[in-house]
Amino acid sequence: MLMAKLTKLQAVQQLAELDHAFLTPEGARELAEPFGIVPGLHYEMVDHSNPKGLRVPGKEHGDRIEGIAAHQLAEQLCGAEQIPCPDFYGIGTQLRACCALLEQHLAKQ
Repeated sequence: MLMAKLTKLQAVQQLAELDHAFLTPEGARELAEPFGIVPGLHYEMVDHSNPKGLRVPGKEHGDRIEGIAAHQLAEQLCGAEQIPCPDFYGIGTQLRACCALLEQHLAKQ
């Protein structure tokens, strides 16, 4: 069964709900596809020793996983739409700011 492709707005709305998430390559590609970009993925290490470390169900401390943080994907989508997004210290704030700018931009189209 084929899944319906997301619109840009639907992709941004879904991304906005993924606060502090680390996306799988498949999830990142699904959200980036409406924008015509291939997300820049990288490897991160699972870190159970740091309260703010990356935790992934079924993965052990020190395992490396491929993907991208939600706020980084939001920044890439802003870049694809040529929208400058200011830098923030908190990744949740960064995600919300980028997604809000994307939603405003897409509403004008």
